[in-house]
Amino acid sequence: MVRDYLCDPEVGGEYRKSTSKGCIQGSIAGPTFWNLILDSLLQKLGELGVYVQAFADNVVLMFFGQSASSIEEKANHALARMHCWGVRNKLRFSPSKTISMVLIKKLKYNDPVACKKAANIYKGLARAAKATWGLNTEVVRIIYITVIEPIVLYTLCAWAPATGKLGVRKMPDAVQCSVALKACQAHRTVSLHSALILSRLHPFDIRVREAVWLYEVKRGKDLGKHLCRSGAQ
Repeated sequence: MVRDYLCDPEVGGEYRKSTSKGCIQGSIAGPTFWNLILDSLLQKLGELGVYVQAFADNVVLMFFGQSASSIEEKANHALARMHCWGVRNKLRFSPSKTISMVLIKKLKYNDPVACKKAANIYKGLARAAKATWGLNTEVVRIIYITVIEPIVLYTLCAWAPATGKLGVRKMPDAVQCSVALKACQAHRTVSLHSALILSRLHPFDIRVREAVWLYEVKRGKDLGKHLCRSGAQ
């Protein structure tokens, strides 16, 4: 008995727990089961006359009306129906991940959600990096290139034409300028272009064109004329 206790001991056990509704992330049948569950919500919202579209676990609702109060009433009614559906199915929609987009007659949309998110993430990473490695110029550049820039340029091909407007460019330029000034350790009165040169960062408009061209090339589009025209300019 002593020999068995001291040589290659093994301990085993079994644990069981009751679970509520849900599927394992990454399972083969998970998407099919989720579609079956979500289909009931799509039908309920469709009966209310609400345009609804779902992608994975994201749900998009579209409301229209002649006044803000009528749109608000429709939205609150639909959201209340969604909340009741979630309670019955033991699901909860995250308020922090729920955003609204307002489109006017001219289809203008200048909501700086991505830029605000990028700025907040940069501040958090900067605090963590400062405590661990120190916030030198190279660390600031790495944070910007690997984290901030991908967030701002996310789904760029869908909204790239809007970057021709000055009001749209101001938001990412402000984020880029604040990071560039820290990367080159310059005074806040230094211009954006000077700070970008000193910090060895590409201007936002150039990164936009680069990303769009790469996307078009991957789709098999010939960009010879566009490249020649840009080179001539």
